[in-house]
Amino acid sequence: MADAGGSEQIKNLFDGIEIYQDIRLFSKAARDAGMAHDISPLLELNANFMETVDNRLVISIRNFDKKRSGNILVLNADKTIVYADQSFPAEDMKPFEKMLQKQYGKSTVITFLVLRRTVSRYKATMNSLIDVLASMEKSFDSQKYITLNMRFGRLYDLIEQLQDIMIRLEETQLKEMQTTYISFDYDVLKAECSYLLDRCKNRFSMLHEIAREREVQATRELNQRIEKLNEVVRKLTALTVVIMLPNLVASHYGMNFANMPELQIPWAYPAVIIVEILLMIAAILAFRKFGWI
Repeated sequence: MADAGGSEQIKNLFDGIEIYQDIRLFSKAARDAGMAHDISPLLELNANFMETVDNRLVISIRNFDKKRSGNILVLNADKTIVYADQSFPAEDMKPFEKMLQKQYGKSTVITFLVLRRTVSRYKATMNSLIDVLASMEKSFDSQKYITLNMRFGRLYDLIEQLQDIMIRLEETQLKEMQTTYISFDYDVLKAECSYLLDRCKNRFSMLHEIAREREVQATRELNQRIEKLNEVVRKLTALTVVIMLPNLVASHYGMNFANMPELQIPWAYPAVIIVEILLMIAAILAFRKFGWI
């Protein structure tokens, strides 16, 4: 049962290919077509996937956005069954009308359209992540960095897996996907996917570079704070020594000895005070010479 939401024109163009937007109907159609395994759990995989299952070529293409689950294609010589999260506009298929008449032309076109749509979505995701990256350059946020790092990593993996599928489809020369029918468009799409992968890698590296610069800046600021703290500690130590010297003299005369001849000298008290002041001045001059004050 084909997707009831598709236009009659699309149904005519893809007569013989069943396209579903309901995963339950898609799973039932796959079982009716002879699939012994339930392939709907492929939508739970966080990866792009292509393997031969029950003598049928199964391609699962994940979307980056979890709100859009993805696409699954089941291709074989008798029937092609497709689960797509969105319908295919007739204008997307018009350029391939002649090709649809060829053997395996319909499965080739529908696979190409799914791949092209996925590349376009990955590109849009890339642009949104780059906008966030640009804001990170102005104002670094550690939590935002962790999230962005994970998203860039996931996008890079998905693009790399998609590129691998595209290369395998071309090199293995599968009859269900005749890349020779659309060699020019396919080469352009591969080049676009390769460029998108390089772009993602560069932005991923840029994000790490921003984090490293932020780490260096934070280390520099910490070192500056440590230096200021050390400077304060040195000054406090010097002042403690300066104050300790007169206290040492005063404590000497606080002792209760019976024989202290200085107590009998009239000018002894002002002399002690002068000595204390001179000791403090000498200590201050010495610490200034060494740059401690």
